[in-house]
Amino acid sequence: MTPDEIFKELSKRHDDPPVQALGGALEQRIVVAPLMLAELDRLVEEFDKGLRNANTDRQFFSVGKKLLRKPSPLFYGFLLAAEWKQTDAYPLYSELLRCPFAGHPNLFSETVHNDLGARVMAEIYNGDPTPLWTLLLDDAADESVRFWQWRTLILLVLRGALDLETLRRFLVRAFDELEQEPDQHVWVGWEEVIIYFGLDDLIPLVEEALEVERIRDRTIEDFRADYAYARAHPEEPIQGEPAVPFHGLFDEVEWAVVNRAAP
Repeated sequence: MTPDEIFKELSKRHDDPPVQALGGALEQRIVVAPLMLAELDRLVEEFDKGLRNANTDRQFFSVGKKLLRKPSPLFYGFLLAAEWKQTDAYPLYSELLRCPFAGHPNLFSETVHNDLGARVMAEIYNGDPTPLWTLLLDDAADESVRFWQWRTLILLVLRGALDLETLRRFLVRAFDELEQEPDQHVWVGWEEVIIYFGLDDLIPLVEEALEVERIRDRTIEDFRADYAYARAHPEEPIQGEPAVPFHGLFDEVEWAVVNRAAP
């Protein structure tokens, strides 16, 4: 397949992974990767322009509906970027994940509402946590997407790509900058990182957040039980949810295609 044929095939919805096109993309990375990066840059710019020009939420969502009327090749491009460890795509994907349409069936779909999204972002990380910080603190972004991106930070610390002290300082900052309203899902991810790494000095912040009910469906008793479990099971601090790296394109894409939401 030619690069253009590959790109066209990956711009379709499939019932099964498009193995031939994905294999062709891997073989012709030198040409296909720039095509995906250009599409990523274009879509980010189009969403930014739509947001700048829209006077109401309704107008902006109309722009999003128009841009995503057909499947985006970035559904596969996101996974390919992880396989390629495409660090130059990291800032743009971080920005696109802030878009309210990130989980749209014609964009990333369920990929970003699952730890797969975290595994991809950890693979393409370029050493600068600022784009991730911005995503996590953006209250206009989807809460579910942001929740899963706390897992990216866990993976980065585990592989030595992010210093734990740097992460600790961000967690303190996030305590003041995340949404202050009760019952926020994004706060669950914040709490989870503190539990995972056993950050004893941040326990008072968690207790304060729970006291004012910022963390959705959680109590102080829940936190204390999970914290004790994590300290007793350092090999898997989050019960039943190990932090594992990207498995490889063809292992991950099958789940992604099967779980892609209907348009």
